[in-house]
Amino acid sequence: MRGAAEIKLSPSSKAASRLHPIQALRKILTLIHSSNFYRVLSQADATLGLNTQLWVMGVVAVFILYPGWAQTALSVFACYKIDDGKTGLYAQNQKAAWRHGYWARNMAQECYTGVHLRLYVPIGIAAVDVLCFGPPLASFLLMWNRRAELGSKSVRNRYSFLYTRYKPRYFWWESVLMLEELMLVTVEVFGRGLKSVTHQILVMLAAFIVISAINITCKPNRLRIITMFEFMSMTVLSLTVSLSLFFVVDDGLSAADEVGGWTAW
Repeated sequence: MRGAAEIKLSPSSKAASRLHPIQALRKILTLIHSSNFYRVLSQADATLGLNTQLWVMGVVAVFILYPGWAQTALSVFACYKIDDGKTGLYAQNQKAAWRHGYWARNMAQECYTGVHLRLYVPIGIAAVDVLCFGPPLASFLLMWNRRAELGSKSVRNRYSFLYTRYKPRYFWWESVLMLEELMLVTVEVFGRGLKSVTHQILVMLAAFIVISAINITCKPNRLRIITMFEFMSMTVLSLTVSLSLFFVVDDGLSAADEVGGWTAW
């Protein structure tokens, strides 16, 4: 045991242990350089100029930032009603009873009146037109105007990420995907204004079902497994939302209702 404890690494062994991470890094870099993704990037870098590369980067950034932009634009119209001035024990003392509700971004501001109507509503209308409907329309026109050149090398280097994963007749499907994202964002923004959590869940569930029906009916993806994964993902989300109703659903019939029901029967 003492001899085993006194064993020391030789200088060559120490050097080998120090070089091990470097060798691993070299191996990783070799794998990256030999990958198809690296070859595509190298080809794009060699064939596309700086301005074109910046343009492609901007297009990619728009697709990434689109849900956040849509949420910000739609939140201008998100209002929440607090009191109605009619129901409750002390309805006459309810002060937050503006009929259009209060702005979700500033609960002290009444919706569609004052500064909200003069300033934020016009900005919101312009933002919805540009940020919510502009990117899907621009994506569709971008692909439609180049529909006869989708197989060319120049178009593939620039916009292959927009259509190569879809079937040829669904080259414009990225626009539909953005509209589906817009649907979910709309439900998330305006669903907060619904007082009943049950209604919020049902609206979200309806959106999931509509999106699943569209995707499974059209099947735009080239690979069947991607369509299956998308459908299973929406199924899991729908099932999760449905099961959450067990925790938020309203109480059942009262004792009086039950007695009346049994009596009538």
